[in-house]
Amino acid sequence: EAELVIVMGKTAWGVSEDEAMNCVFGYTCGNDLSCRDSQMRSGQWLIGKPMPGFGPCGPFIVTADSFDPFSPKQIRSYVNGELRQDGLTTQMIFNCAQIISYASKYVRLEPGDLIFTGTPSGVALEKKDENEKKWLKAGDVVDIEIEDIGTLRNTMK
Repeated sequence: EAELVIVMGKTAWGVSEDEAMNCVFGYTCGNDLSCRDSQMRSGQWLIGKPMPGFGPCGPFIVTADSFDPFSPKQIRSYVNGELRQDGLTTQMIFNCAQIISYASKYVRLEPGDLIFTGTPSGVALEKKDENEKKWLKAGDVVDIEIEDIGTLRNTMK
């Protein structure tokens, strides 16, 4: 799942939406992998997220003063060169300020913390027809591309 990742630069604890963006150091690309069989066994989304090697980020961090998440930046994912997801930062359900403010009410965010912000449509799980669900397998190459940040490439193991 292609996601914009917020890189925190200052402590945020109970910050308002107006204060939230002052706590951001920058942004990077994230590949929010999920182990669906674990998730489906438990019914809890979190159980499929912490597997070894999951949540890769990069390849660069762009600073907050050089990237505006409130302007329409393209977010795309490709699997073996095939476009799977195509969205814009302005289509996110919650914007970066809302996400930081909400999270900071429950978690003390510290410099260096990473916040995955959500994914555009196009992931296999949302397909209705089982034949359309193209699950990742060993050897697949996943590219996560965010306009003005770069491309993160991962080969599945």
